[in-house]
Amino acid sequence: MLFKISRYFSKQTSQKTKQIFDREKHIINRQYALRTKIENIFLKQSSITLADNLSSIRKQYDGNIAYFGQGAAQFLQNLPNNLSPKTIYLCDLELDFLEYSLQQIQNDEQLKGKFKILKVSEMTSQDNKTILVPICCDEDFWPFLDGHLQLIVSNMNLHWVNDLQVVLIKWLESLEPDGTLVGSIFGSDTLQELRISYSLAENERFGGVSQHVSPFISITEMGNLLTRLKFTLPTICTERNLYEFDSIYHLMQYIQDIGEGEALIQKRIGTFKQTIQSVSAIYESLFKNENMKVNSTFEQIYFSAWKYHESQAKPKSRGSATVSLQQLQKEIHQIAPEDKIIFGTLTEDDYQENIIKDEKGTKKKN
Repeated sequence: MLFKISRYFSKQTSQKTKQIFDREKHIINRQYALRTKIENIFLKQSSITLADNLSSIRKQYDGNIAYFGQGAAQFLQNLPNNLSPKTIYLCDLELDFLEYSLQQIQNDEQLKGKFKILKVSEMTSQDNKTILVPICCDEDFWPFLDGHLQLIVSNMNLHWVNDLQVVLIKWLESLEPDGTLVGSIFGSDTLQELRISYSLAENERFGGVSQHVSPFISITEMGNLLTRLKFTLPTICTERNLYEFDSIYHLMQYIQDIGEGEALIQKRIGTFKQTIQSVSAIYESLFKNENMKVNSTFEQIYFSAWKYHESQAKPKSRGSATVSLQQLQKEIHQIAPEDKIIFGTLTEDDYQENIIKDEKGTKKKN
C-alpha cells in the first residue's frame, strides 16, 4: 500500500546542504522507539497544542492538508472545527512510522468513521469522508507541486533537518496564496542541564568539549528565519517545562526510548565510563531538587506563518497614527482614574495601604 519516494527525489535534487545529522541513525532511533512503545509526552502535548492553535485561526481549511511527523492519530482526535479538508496527506520518513500511525487511526472507532485511507491512485473515488493519503518522504525532498497545499502541519520533526532554510523554502512554494504553515520544534533551552554537565566534565578531563546534545534553534532564530524567507504574519511562542527524573541515567534512557537520541555526524567516538560518572555527579550536584530527583528543561517552540496574499492585513505606514500615546494614557485614566500602573517594588507600606479591615477580618481592597 505504501511506497518510498525519497530516494527518487534525492537523485533529482542538485542542492547540497551541510550535513549535521546522520538521518539513517535518526531513523534507527525512531524504529527503536516503536519497539519500546513508551509514550512520548512532548509529542502528545504538541499534537494537542497545534490543534488548539489552529482552532484560533479565523479561516476555514477545506482543501489539501499535509501533516508531517509522528502523532497523526492524536492530532486527528483533536481536529478543530475549522478544519474540514477533502484530503490529508500523512507524511513521514519511513514506512514503519506511517504504518504505525495508520494502525493507530484504524484502532480508533471514532477516527475510523470520519476518515478513509486511500492510495494516491485511488484518490478519484467519491466519498463523504476525509481522505487520508499516506506518503513516505523526507522533508528535504518535498513531493508536492507549487500551490497544491492549503495547510502544512509539522509536528516535532524539524529539529532533525540538516538545512531548515531549504525545507521551509520548499514548503512555502507548495502552499497556495494565503496558505498556512503551523508547527512545533524543540527549542534551544532543551536539555540545557545535560549540555552544561557534559561541558564541565569533559573540560576538566580533556581541556575541551565535544557535542553530545543536538543543536536546537532559538525562538529568535526561528522568527528571523520565517521573516527572511518571506513568510507573512509570523507568530512564535515558546513553552518551557521542567521535568523530574530519578537520575541522569533515567533521563538519557527516556530520550532513547522516545526516539530522540543523538544522531550527530561529528561527535567524539565513544565516551569513557569515568566521564559519564562525572557527568552524573555534576548534574546531581547542580540540578537535584528538594524531592531528590534531577530536573531537566524541555522547550517547545510553536510557530505559524502564511504565504503572501493581497487580502492579508498589512501594517500601516510609519507616522499614520491619529492618537498619541500620551492622549491614550489620559483616556485610560479618565475611564478608571484609580487604576494606575506602578513601577518598582511593592513595599510593606504599599501593601498595608491596600488592605482594609472589616468585622470579619481582612481582605484586599478592590
